[in-house]
Order: sequence, then structure tokens, then C-alpha cells
Amino acid sequence: MKKSKQPVEKRFSIKDIIIIILSLLALVGLVFVMKMTKDEEQKKQEELGNISNEIQNSGTGTIVNNSSSTAGVMINEANQEGWIELYYTGKTSYLLDGLQVYVSGNKVYEVEEEWRLMAGDYAVLELGVPLGASNGEVLELRKKDGSSVEYLLLPSLEAGESYGATTDGNIDKAYLSATKGATNAEATVRSKNSLRFSVPGGFYENDFLLELMAPEGYTVYYTTDGTEPTLESTKYEAPFRIQNRSGGNYIYATGMQENFYTPSSIDMGTVVRAIMVDASGNVKEEKIASYFVGFIHDTDYENLPVLSIVTNPENLFDYHEGIYVTGRSYEDAVAMDSKEQAGNYYNGWTKDVFVEYFENNKDKSYESAGDLGIAWDLSMESSQKSFEITRTTELPQPGSTLTTYLNNAANCLQVRTYRMDNKYKQREYMAHLLLEDYTEAVLQMKPCIVFVDGEYWGLYMLQENFDKQYVKESYQTEDNRLAIVENEIAKELFEKEVYSDLYKRVVNNDLSIDENYRAVQQELDIQSYIDYVCINMYLANAEFGVSGKWWRSWEKSEAPYCDTKWRVTLSRLDNSMYNGSYGKKTTYSIDSFLMPSVLGDAFLQSLLMNEEFCKQLSDTMSHFVNEVFITERVDVALKQTEKLLKKASLSSYRRFFGNLTEEYYKEEIEKIRTFFELRGEYILKYTEEIVTAGGNMEAILAGREELEQLELLKQQELLEQQEAEQ
Repeated sequence: MKKSKQPVEKRFSIKDIIIIILSLLALVGLVFVMKMTKDEEQKKQEELGNISNEIQNSGTGTIVNNSSSTAGVMINEANQEGWIELYYTGKTSYLLDGLQVYVSGNKVYEVEEEWRLMAGDYAVLELGVPLGASNGEVLELRKKDGSSVEYLLLPSLEAGESYGATTDGNIDKAYLSATKGATNAEATVRSKNSLRFSVPGGFYENDFLLELMAPEGYTVYYTTDGTEPTLESTKYEAPFRIQNRSGGNYIYATGMQENFYTPSSIDMGTVVRAIMVDASGNVKEEKIASYFVGFIHDTDYENLPVLSIVTNPENLFDYHEGIYVTGRSYEDAVAMDSKEQAGNYYNGWTKDVFVEYFENNKDKSYESAGDLGIAWDLSMESSQKSFEITRTTELPQPGSTLTTYLNNAANCLQVRTYRMDNKYKQREYMAHLLLEDYTEAVLQMKPCIVFVDGEYWGLYMLQENFDKQYVKESYQTEDNRLAIVENEIAKELFEKEVYSDLYKRVVNNDLSIDENYRAVQQELDIQSYIDYVCINMYLANAEFGVSGKWWRSWEKSEAPYCDTKWRVTLSRLDNSMYNGSYGKKTTYSIDSFLMPSVLGDAFLQSLLMNEEFCKQLSDTMSHFVNEVFITERVDVALKQTEKLLKKASLSSYRRFFGNLTEEYYKEEIEKIRTFFELRGEYILKYTEEIVTAGGNMEAILAGREELEQLELLKQQELLEQQEAEQ
């Protein structure tokens, strides 16, 4: 008889319990994630709905999303009669206390009392000066601490006319009828019988729709890649979206220039070029604007201005006509076995260009047409080349920081690479920080981001021109008749009649004789020249002697520096301060006085024959070692340089040359720090040695012989000219 089976009592083990608990927790977590995802999706849909509503309710634009939005207060309307209307777009309150208004660089108004704005409030400020007297007038708001809140580039305004947002707080701008202290939605938009873009070129945080408007009877054609529009281009029919185009779909930032490195992706804006055409097919007007979406808070561009260069791409990259490539000029030279430097960029060609300049806060303060050329420097064969922009139709007006670098004296905007320090882009800027107390001895410079036809073109340097405006502003001289001399090699300055008397007096005379030295002191500001020598020698500038920048006033007066004495200004400092990229002449221990450009300089060696000059040179070098290039000042300058330029420099390097880590950048900073820590001891020793030895007589005699040959050559040319005339 079989026994029936009894049910077995099962018990859960500790392992089973743990598994069950974990499964339950996972299930709860999954439910939570699903709910959060659903809520997040609903939130996104609501945000999209809000954006859609904003677009529908405010025309083609979106509510204040430009660079000024961080403050919450914006210039809503500017009127020709001399008042502006502010509008507050924030959610909390905003205190206007200390807010300053500048017109063309002059402060015309300051809020002195406490004035608090709530969301949607207006504030009308009576400036007391007319606005829009000329096209390109710069209107600026500044905080109490002097930092900029907003720039607004004003067009020319007719009597009683306004320029501002078409709807309160909107990025759309237009000519308007005045609505002082009231909503701009009630204003009448004035067409001006011209082509108009609903949104000015600039930096914007969010996507928006752009409308192109022309008077009745005209048709608009446009491009968005920098190419010149024609009747074959896209015909404008409806507003189109402007958005962030960054990525790998670039057109021009390729290796086509010289088969150099090609980046995987770059930052890109959108260049809109449009033409207005009448019924007969005649182009009546062209308009250009650059738009950058999503870059306002990008740390790569923080506290740096931006220059947008727009030109027909063929002007740069075409095999036959492009100025940025080797092109046909190079291959023609190869075919003819020419040994000369060859390439389209060596030809000195210029091309039509349109430039827009955006201040540190990314508000536009200048735009104009001009001529674009490749600057003649060592970057010509590099993938990142220097530019020169000349013959602009309009110069920047006071109020734009670009006026320092582009004016009617030289009428040339220097947009330079950092030449021999282009990899790290540190040395020249840092040197200028250290020498800011010697403003009359240095040319100003400003780091700047450049875009070409909407594509990121890296970090550049705006370099002040050595011209009469520079001299007048830096030296505060009142003499309008200034002699300006700049040449590549100092000895060639003899050919400049205005300079030859000083050069001959220094080189042809024995300056150990007190009488001769006193005569030189009447023509040369000795301290200016000694500062120039000491700075270059201390910084181990391997390019010393390559260029000279000299000036003098013609007439004597009581005004500063109007004494007819020659003075010299610092030139390049990129190949200095332990820069190992080009040779080995820039170490902290090198004796820079032994460089051929110094030891063979007949001008300097003649002056070293005088004991008074030598003592002054020695004292000045001690001053730079013990008071100027000291650890505390160097550390501050290094921190400022790294803070401003590190991210921008790394991005620029990655754009043109490949990957560069922060560690390499910091290593270069430490090399510069080491240079200054150790340089003083060495340069003081070398200075003592050279002043003890006196001038190099061999160089002096060679200089005198060269002067004799130049004089004979000059006389021969004069005789030949007289014979030809007879």
C-alpha cells in the first residue's frame, strides 16, 4: 500500500527575500521614471506651445533673447528728439540707480535717484541731445560700475522719428512713429522705401523667424551662405528660421586652403545676403547681416569682441582669383621654375567685403563695406592668415571700441594672428598688460574672435595702427604736423630724408665726446629709446631690429612731447619670453645683446660709446627688473591672460591645427612664469657687461661705410637725373 505524498512546506530563504525586495524597488523606480518622463514630455510640449504662442503674438520674432537680456532692461525705443524708452522684461524688480547713457562715447545722462522697474514697466529718459544725426551712431547703456548693459546701433532718424522694437521686448527692430512711454505695438512701422530685415544682425539665444521686407513692386532674392545673391538665388516668399548651424556641415573651413588640418565640426552662424529687385530686374539695394544663435553664453567667446567678415567665397578660395589660397599664382611659378615666393596671397589683391563688429557683450556697434586683403606677415602660408581691411564706406563712430583700431588716419583695420605665438596666443597680450603704464611706448591690441562667411575662423588680435592718431592720443601732443616713419630694417630709414639727419649724427660722430652726445640729445628722446632697448632685451625678443616705429613733432611748443625729438614705439613681442616654437633665442638665460640685430646695430653701438648713455641704460634695466617685471605684477598678468584667452586659444588651435589640451596651455603659462622668475639675474649681468665694454667699433665702422655708399649712390642718381633733364 502506497503512502500518499504530503505537501512539503516551502520557506523563503534570505536570498529570495532580498531578490523580491530589489524587484519591488526596481518596479517602483520604473513607474517613477515613466511618470517623470511623461511629465517632462508634457513640460516640453507646454514650452513649445509657449514659444509658438510668442511667435504668433509677436510677429516673426521672440521675446528678448539677445545679449542684453541678462540685465532684463533694454532700449525699447530711441527717438530723434533726444529721449529713449527703456522696457523691463524680467520677472522681479530692477533698480535703475546709477544707470548711465552714452551717445557716441559721451555720457549724456545718469539716473541719480532710486528708480525701480517692475515687469513690463517703461522708463523714459530725457537725454537732452538729438539722436540718429548720422547712420551708425552708437547708443550705450552702462551700469553704475561702468560695465555695459546694451549697445544699440542707430540709423539716421528724421525729425520726431523713433527706432526700436516693433513689439515691447521684441528682437524685431524698425523705424517707428513715436509711442513715448506706451506700448510699441501701437506704433506705425515706416518702410523708408528700402530693403529691411525684421531682426538686425547679432547674437541671439534662441531660434527665430526672419522676415525680409521690401516696398511694393519689388522682389527680394537671398542667400544664407555668404555668396552674392542674384536673380537665380532663392526668391523670398515667407519668413525663414535662423538657428544654430554648428557642426560638421561647414563649407569653407576645410583643408582646401593649403591641405591643412580639417576640423570635425565648428561653430557656425548664418549670413543673410539679400537684394531688392525692381520689375525690370534691376538691383536697387543689397543688405547683409550675420546671425549667431546660441553663442551668447559660450565661454569660448566670453568677454571677447567678434568680427564678422562677409565676402563672396570665390574672393577667398577660387583657384584663379581667391586671395586665401596658393592657387594659380603658385602653379604658374612652379611651371616656370621660379624661386620667388608664389601664391595668390602674395599678389596684394583686395576684394569687396562687409564687416560687422560686436562688442564684448555681443551687441553690434559697427558695420560697413570695405576692401579685404591678406596682411603681409609670416602667417601668409598658414591656414590661419592675417587680414587687412581698408577703404571702409563708413568709419566706426565714437562709442564703438573699434575706433581705437580703425580711424581716418590710417583707414586700415589690422586683424592679425599671433604670428610666432599663434599656438598659445599669450605673450604679446601679457606683455602689454605688464607695460600698461608705458602706453606711449606700446601699440594697443585687443583679442578678437573672427567669423568668415558665418564660419568660425579662430582667435585673432586687433592691432592699433602706428599713425598720427595713435601718436596724438598716446602722447597727447597737439602738433598736427607729425613725422611718422616705419620701415622693416632700421638702416633703411636713412632713405627717409626726414630721419636721415638723426641717423647720420649718431653713427658718423664719436659720441664718447660730450659735445657730440649733447647734440644727439637735442634730436632724440634718449629715455624713450632706452626703454625700447631694455624692454626688448629683458623679454628676449628674438625679432628685435626687424622693424622700427619712429615719430617726431615738426614744431616746438609747450604741449607735451612737442619738442621735435624722435621717439620710438615697441613693435612685435610674439617671439619672446621663452617661446620655443621658433628657434632658441628666447630663453631666460640667453644674452640678447649678442644677437646680430643688436651687436651689429650701428645706431645702438654708437650710443654705447657714451658713459652717460650707458649709466642711464643700466639704471633703466634695473628699474624694469626691480619694479616692472616683478613677481606680483607677472602673476596678475598671467592670471588675466589665462582667464581671458585660454578657452578661446584652445578652440582656435583645435579649429586649425588639431587637439590641444589644457595641460599644454598651462605648461606654457608656467614656462613664462619661470622666464620672469629667472630672467632678472641674467639680464642685469649682461647689461653690466655691455655697458662696461662700450660700443662695438666694428659695427660702427660698418655703419659709417654703408652711409658713405648710400651717399655716393644718391649723388650718382642725382647726376643721372640732371643729365636726363638736359
